Amino acid sequence: CRHLFTEERLKGKALRVMSYNILADYYADTDDGRNKLFNYCPQYAIDIDYRKQLLIKELVGYNSDILCMQEVDFKVFDLDLIPFLGEQQMSGVHNKKGTTPEGLATFFRTDRFELVEHHGMNIGDIVKKHPACQELFQKLQYNEQLVVRLTDRSTTLQVVLLRSKEFPEKYILIANTHLYFHPDADHIRLLQIGFSMILVNDYIQKFKEKHSTNDVSLLFCGDF
Repeated sequence: CRHLFTEERLKGKALRVMSYNILADYYADTDDGRNKLFNYCPQYAIDIDYRKQLLIKELVGYNSDILCMQEVDFKVFDLDLIPFLGEQQMSGVHNKKGTTPEGLATFFRTDRFELVEHHGMNIGDIVKKHPACQELFQKLQYNEQLVVRLTDRSTTLQVVLLRSKEFPEKYILIANTHLYFHPDADHIRLLQIGFSMILVNDYIQKFKEKHSTNDVSLLFCGDF
């Protein structure tokens, strides 16, 4: 019944955005996944071949203009999301999360937007060397354990720059991330989102200078 509110696609200056952690099969189809994390679910409901059919129906039913996803397996992205969402006039990009077979995906309606560029960056790695991050990063040096825990993560930040086809002078930067999940890591998540905002702001400022434009909007989605 949720889809009754989104039966029509939007147009003009209206925009519908969706963010969704789809639960990677890499985590669900394990002994811990089946016996601990999701032991309340019957096995058939955890199976990716069952879940992805419901997932695609769910995603398509919202008629979103921009769709940000987390925990997207490579195979699901290539074999399911690209072809099915492609039929809905959507194109997408995927960025790997560390060494895992899952990551971040952002899709957009190709009749409304064109892709200018996209990048993926490991937050733990980039904060150690990116000039814009040094002021904050240097303040953490007194706590070696904190620095190790922050930088030893595979948390990824995805940035996707789109240009409006309806209003060609307007750009929108989509930021997408999946912060560190651990229950006792609220301080790590706070630092991750802080550094992410620094990186995103630096990216926007450099793009504005390079292309002599001030019309860049920011949309930040993710599993926080």
